[in-house]
Amino acid sequence: TYEQASQEYEGYVTRWIVEGFLLEESVMMVAARPERYKTWLTADLAVSVATGGLFLGQFPVQKTGDVLVVQQEDFGARLINRYNKIERSKTRYMDTPGFKAEPQPDGSIRLTTEYNPEFNTIHFHTEGALKLDDPVSLEAFKAKVREVKPTLVVIDPFYSLSNKTDDYYASLADTIRKHIKDLRNEVGCAIVFVHHTGKGGSKEGDDPTNRQGAWGSQFINAVMEGMIMLARTKGMGENSVSVYRRFKDAPAQPVIDLTFHIKEGAGDGVEYEVELNTASSLENEVKQYLLEQGPSKLADLYEEFSDRIPSKPQLTNWLKEVDGIVKQSRGVYALSPDVQLD
Repeated sequence: TYEQASQEYEGYVTRWIVEGFLLEESVMMVAARPERYKTWLTADLAVSVATGGLFLGQFPVQKTGDVLVVQQEDFGARLINRYNKIERSKTRYMDTPGFKAEPQPDGSIRLTTEYNPEFNTIHFHTEGALKLDDPVSLEAFKAKVREVKPTLVVIDPFYSLSNKTDDYYASLADTIRKHIKDLRNEVGCAIVFVHHTGKGGSKEGDDPTNRQGAWGSQFINAVMEGMIMLARTKGMGENSVSVYRRFKDAPAQPVIDLTFHIKEGAGDGVEYEVELNTASSLENEVKQYLLEQGPSKLADLYEEFSDRIPSKPQLTNWLKEVDGIVKQSRGVYALSPDVQLD
């Protein structure tokens, strides 16, 4: 009954593993065209959840634990090289609250943080054999998840999980709905799929508003509970991406712009670093627009920035929180007189 359902979920609130990026016990997808740093981003997420280090060097981890990585595309040495760079970057700066590196008798180093008082493990499956539409493979995967009991599972790439390609992922979406979500509920883990979008030169392949194009079909669109899409940041270098975040169980998040600095090879110095680009942030873009256009109607602002904020009500709420933007009259916004922009 409605009363029973209300009692069952009374007091429910969304809980984050990393606020604004990954919800606890969610089934999500990270999608982008090639060379948009989606594998780097999910590798950083995996290392952050295991160690408690700041995600992307910026964002605190609120829940740590073991991680299971199913990598079915990259060569094992290349994969581990990436994880090594990220791990070294997090331990190099020691900027995580409560960070300690304690040498052990066997020569290893035990890493602990305020968020992660116990050592966690990243488990890798690199055989490229996981097929969710193969009952034997599916059951082996479920058994491994039950054994590891991870906080996070990363599966990369999505297209490798099915031998069937002529049904627009309908059968794969059904397997995720019936089996993967039940497994998620049983173990209490978050599961993140990494997915390629089109490699063609059309705008559609890099369009963060085109959810169906990114997720593969309306079936995948329906079954996923959250989405992170990466697109090249306009006017920036090839190592800069804009991050778009949408969730079914939480508000859409503001777009952020990141620049990945990655050093080839290994050695002294910074090998991996992620820079948060405030100069190209949504806040600065809206302020620049108001500087150039003068006081503007909400409808005009939404038309200009609808690819960054998905609805007018969310844009209205966002504008209320931005310092330096004032509501001049009903539905009209302007810069505060004291705002200075370059």
